[in-house]
Amino acid sequence: MKNLAGVETAIADAALRIELAKAGIPVYRGEVIRSQEVPATMIGVITYAAGVKATFSRGWYYWCVCISQPLPFQQAKQLNDQWGSKVRVDGYAGGKEPSQHGVSSYNIDSQEGLNALVSTLNETFGMQIEANPEDIKLPDWLRPYSLKKVDSPEDAAALVRAEIAALNALGGYYNRYEMRESAGEEALALAFSAFGGKDHDTYNMRVVVNNLYREQARRLKMLIETISDQTSIYCFTADLEGLLNKRVPLLHTMGRHKEARSVARESEEVRKKLAEIYRERKQADHKDLQEALAGKPDRVEYARYGVAFTTMRMAQLYRRMGDAAQAETLEAELAELSRQLTEDQRADLERRAA
Repeated sequence: MKNLAGVETAIADAALRIELAKAGIPVYRGEVIRSQEVPATMIGVITYAAGVKATFSRGWYYWCVCISQPLPFQQAKQLNDQWGSKVRVDGYAGGKEPSQHGVSSYNIDSQEGLNALVSTLNETFGMQIEANPEDIKLPDWLRPYSLKKVDSPEDAAALVRAEIAALNALGGYYNRYEMRESAGEEALALAFSAFGGKDHDTYNMRVVVNNLYREQARRLKMLIETISDQTSIYCFTADLEGLLNKRVPLLHTMGRHKEARSVARESEEVRKKLAEIYRERKQADHKDLQEALAGKPDRVEYARYGVAFTTMRMAQLYRRMGDAAQAETLEAELAELSRQLTEDQRADLERRAA
């Protein structure tokens, strides 16, 4: 489950709606009267004809589930045997064995675990029925009698599109300098898997992916302009250059050649800035290495690897810039540095170079 603590309400609600829909849980929206760590307005509620209700509310990286009638021991034991570490009885960290009297509450750490619990509840309590919102016992942070039913995505394709949008929004949310990059990467992966491999959807997939790349690039540029931490600027500038490089060939395959040329020019300017950052970083790395050699022997290996890593990145950058002479000089320097690294460091450098 994604960490939703402190995100904007619209982003939290979008993520919750998708997670609940994927598990087949009806979604309701209420009026918030007290702030929570996840500032959502939505909860999930399953009502069974047998009179049992299960209520789902979101914590920062897990779901909290309350069942009005305990899940019987036998069913709880079977669920726990397979999912105990992710579907945690009574919210215990690492899980625990269910009581002989059954289980009335869970904390759930994964989508698969949420799906598994709902499947067990359905098998145990039978047919779901439409709930009367006024009969639902609400968490104390929602105003009583304020619930309204929220429509689920109309079909599988709509669910995928909604999930891509929710992940992309979450991927762009940042607190101070922390971007939730994994969500943005998942949005891209989902777009590829959803639209790739289908001839009639190939262009549609490219449009979605290009829009995601463009949005991520916009966010990175905003961060670069507003932060002062040099390490973060270095990382975000490198990420920006990589995104722009991916957009250029993608735009050409879409027939958007003028836009591709514009992005290529922007990428060239970012490479120049990145080259300046690398030069400054390499000077700092060399200084660290000299200080380590002069009297900090325990830091020599680490400092030498820092110089080698920056040199490797510089050589790759100059190759992309078309400056073969400068790239070859740096590659020769890197080869000499590599001979002084440990075996593990050389393997790590080769992995990162790839």
